[in-house]
Amino acid sequence: MHEALLTRQDVRGRPHLLMRIMVPENCALLHHRCHMEGSSTSLRATVLKYLLEGEGPEAIILWLESMRADFKSDLIDERIREVKEYIAMSKKADIVDVEAKLLVEVEQLVSACVSLLDLVFARLVRGGMAREYMPELERIHEENARVRQELDVLLAKRGADDLVVKADLPDAEEDWSKPDD
Repeated sequence: MHEALLTRQDVRGRPHLLMRIMVPENCALLHHRCHMEGSSTSLRATVLKYLLEGEGPEAIILWLESMRADFKSDLIDERIREVKEYIAMSKKADIVDVEAKLLVEVEQLVSACVSLLDLVFARLVRGGMAREYMPELERIHEENARVRQELDVLLAKRGADDLVVKADLPDAEEDWSKPDD
């Protein structure tokens, strides 16, 4: 067993508290090798995540509060703050993850629309029907290019540009801006 929030070291010299820290709100079963690395910050975060998922934040904080009378130091406040910070960090990470996924979906949609419009423009030019629609088609294409530029800037600011997957539509190779002869 590995204690996460209150350890044997924290209750050293007070054997009556040893069994009170060996509870599901504080302990996780680890492989021997992992237990030997128990003091590392990353392992502590992993164990805390496991405890929060298994026991829930309310139960862990309630258990910590039940231990308050046995500690004269600010240790209980520090541990409660640590739990709350981990919860806040997890929520923030979830929100950022959702935002990044939404940005990727928007980028894919814009990319698909631009590719599709390029294809339509090329076919109109090839079919000789572009002259009467050319001013409107150019305006739409310019607006799409502007939106695409703004989206690229937004993605770069969010650091999500490496997550972007381009739409898999054929590119129009013809120059649609030149009217048919």
